[in-house]
Amino acid sequence: MGVSGCSALKHIAKKMTGRVEVIAVFAHDFLEWNLSATYFFANPAEYYKFVSRDKEKFEVTGVSYEYDVCVEVRPKESVVVLKSGKELEYDALVLALGYKIPLIQRQLGCTYEERKAEVEEWGAAIAAAKTVVVSGPGATGLEYVGDIKKAYPSCRVVLLSRSGQLMSDAYPDSLREKFVKVLEAQGVEILKGSAGTEPLKTKGAIQIDGGDLEYDVFLPAFGQGLATDFLPDDLLNAKGEIMTNDCLQSKEHPEIFAIGVNDKGQGFSAPKLDKQANDTAANAVNFVLGKPLKPHAPLHPEKDWAVRPMTVKIGYGEYIYWDATQFDPVFKCMTCDGKCGFPCGPPICFWLCGNCTAPFACGLCGSECEGKRPAEFYTNCMGIGGVKIFAPMFGMTGFTNNPPLDGGAAPVPDTMLR
Repeated sequence: MGVSGCSALKHIAKKMTGRVEVIAVFAHDFLEWNLSATYFFANPAEYYKFVSRDKEKFEVTGVSYEYDVCVEVRPKESVVVLKSGKELEYDALVLALGYKIPLIQRQLGCTYEERKAEVEEWGAAIAAAKTVVVSGPGATGLEYVGDIKKAYPSCRVVLLSRSGQLMSDAYPDSLREKFVKVLEAQGVEILKGSAGTEPLKTKGAIQIDGGDLEYDVFLPAFGQGLATDFLPDDLLNAKGEIMTNDCLQSKEHPEIFAIGVNDKGQGFSAPKLDKQANDTAANAVNFVLGKPLKPHAPLHPEKDWAVRPMTVKIGYGEYIYWDATQFDPVFKCMTCDGKCGFPCGPPICFWLCGNCTAPFACGLCGSECEGKRPAEFYTNCMGIGGVKIFAPMFGMTGFTNNPPLDGGAAPVPDTMLR
């Protein structure tokens, strides 16, 4: 029940409610904004800010909910099988299953109490660690090491890269070098090497060039495939993607539609997922009603936000790089072709965020949109991981900064006090 699932339900409910029965199968009975996961594992006492537990705030009117794990799909019978043994028949099935990253993504079917305990347990391990190794030099890895280093400055934080480089080839060397300098200035080490796929909070060592790298906590920060393992083979290609036509409709079973986990190569950028959800919702209802379907029209097909996201964050409130080359024209209300403008920032950003008193919020005039002030501006305006702005935009509601009355906020372990 992440961005793709909630976004899909938001659009499906608008188009289907009152016309056909809508059943949502969610593996958890609470929402979690996992785009903030690197932060709340480093700061577990703030986990409550990224959780929505009040179903009245996030359930969609007119939709029936099954809080259970889907373990099997039988396309020939048009049946979904749940872990509880319950079987649901369907005329159209929309799959928005997401991808796998240990810890960043919740374990399927876990309760809020189990997830909270997991966050506290790993948060305490990170707090007590002398050395934390994060494997994966992409955007998630950079956020992880930045958030951990900010929370625990005396901890040795190492970013492990198989190639020795940061980010994907979609970034020019000049930007990669910039990010290296930012990490080094924060005290993060970058080493060449690779390790396992499972997180570990017991002492261990990784073989790298020049010897062994010992650690107290090891955290993988890279995608480990799509969550499509339980689907029948005739739906999937070799990558585990659902093979679809231009309508995001299964080639083998046309009553099945796929958001995010299809073979269209758009990745898991939230705006693109939302556009897929909108188009799929219309097609699914038309399929059920026997009406013609329309091909999916990708959002900004020329931009691959999954490979080159619009922002790179290294420690929330410490450093951010806004990739102005990917801004829509309306946001390029700055001088110098995307550089920071006079007076001290693009007015439209201030208007949108209701903050007209943030000088240098986008960086220094005539410079790249980067640095500490833009990082503070992003956090204050959009929230950690964008929870203030993006969560409700994609149908995820009910998040609050108010600590829960039932003690849902994680206590601060003694080991956090270095």
